[in-house]
Amino acid sequence: MKTKKVLYIAIILCSVISISFNLSACKKDSSSSSSTSTTKTDCIVGVWSATEYGFTKTFTFKSDKTGIEVQSASDTREFIWQIKDGNPTIIYVGDTTEWKFTLDCDKNELTVLGLVYKK
Repeated sequence: MKTKKVLYIAIILCSVISISFNLSACKKDSSSSSSTSTTKTDCIVGVWSATEYGFTKTFTFKSDKTGIEVQSASDTREFIWQIKDGNPTIIYVGDTTEWKFTLDCDKNELTVLGLVYKK
């Protein structure tokens, strides 16, 4: 009778440990895959600016995945954006070329063709 109780308790413990392990593994996988994308998406939204040759240039990334680049008062272009491979890419409206940028959320820097934009 004692053997059956010990075996029953051992089976229950193994089941509980197995279920706990599986749940924690699933939880880690889902949070790690979505947290980077969410963080980058949250980070990119807003107005980024840089000064080059005395002119302030801006990129505005909107939460609806659209945006506007302003190079000067007469030079503005609209674009759509997405996060790909951990960094933002844009395609200007009316164009098909995809432009890849580098985003460092920790430093709050967006690098576009070597020029560093800050929020």
